[in-house]
This record gives sequence, structure tokens and C-alpha cells, in this order.
Amino acid sequence: MKYAEKVLAEESLIFDNSAKAVEGYRMEVALAVLRDTDDLSMLCHCCGESETEKGSDSDSNTTDWIECDQCQRWYHNKCVGNPDGSVSYSCGACRK
Repeated sequence: MKYAEKVLAEESLIFDNSAKAVEGYRMEVALAVLRDTDDLSMLCHCCGESETEKGSDSDSNTTDWIECDQCQRWYHNKCVGNPDGSVSYSCGACRK
């Protein structure tokens, strides 16, 4: 990645490639990815949609959601089999 960055910036291809420097470059990339990623917090972590499919909630203007008590990700109730919201809920990934 650092090599490509240098080439694209038309800079010298000489740079620190020590283990510590590479760790720093990796951190820079990770932070850039996190900073420039779309906000996915309002999407169901099962289907990836903000609301259920069109027509599936035709009797209601709202969609029921449930939060995993372990990872704090949100899911449409319908996407995860309509679990009982009165008890603790763990998503499939956290149950494994």
C-alpha cells in the first residue's frame, strides 16, 4: 500500500519498511477505512436493509427491531425469526 501511495504521489520510493513502520502504515490504512466507511448502524445486520422488504409490513408503518445483548447489533425481528423480546437476545454469531 505504501509503495502504491508513493507511486501515485510521484514521490521517492524510498521509505521505512521496518516492522514498527509497517505496523504504523497498517494502522493508518485501518483508520482511513473506518473514517471513510458508510454509516451502517441503521441497517439490519441480517438483511442489510434499513426497513424490511416492501410490502412485508403493509399493515404498519413501523418495523420491529431487536438488539443483540452481546454485540449490540440491531436486527429486524422478522429476519431473525421473531424472537421473544422480553428475554435476553443473542444473535447467531454471538451464540456460536
